[in-house]
Amino acid sequence: MEPLTIIPCSKTKAETDRPIQARRLYSPSQLFSLNYRFAQAMKSRPIILSARYGFIQPSDVIESYEETFSRPTENTVSEMTLETQAVQMRFYRHPVVYLLGGIEYRGRARRALVRAGVKAGLIVEPFAGMPIGKMKQALAAQIKLLEAHR
Repeated sequence: MEPLTIIPCSKTKAETDRPIQARRLYSPSQLFSLNYRFAQAMKSRPIILSARYGFIQPSDVIESYEETFSRPTENTVSEMTLETQAVQMRFYRHPVVYLLGGIEYRGRARRALVRAGVKAGLIVEPFAGMPIGKMKQALAAQIKLLEAHR
């Protein structure tokens, strides 16, 4: 089984009034695009962590929304739902889980993953603590390195 990469959703979204695939909704965000490319370069399974929908496949069709974990609303996905989704999606079967994004997203994802049976030692946060600018630089450098070794 391949590694799993949890990619945070993005405040920057495609302008649309219709439901579209999650990957397309978030693709205008440079950081989301870099995170997605990192998952591909790592040959891992990408999963998006949406503040409204929880853990979703990049191909899932969703509506645009404004929720974030830093400003929760009644529509923000609960940690209990994240845990349930992680179990249903069998995240515990992956040999390693990469968590990307800011502290709010990583924290919620980590708690849900551990409660869902993922061993804490298998959860890796390669860019934790970096400001967004540095994170983008590190992602781009890592992608370039990984793609050069194919």
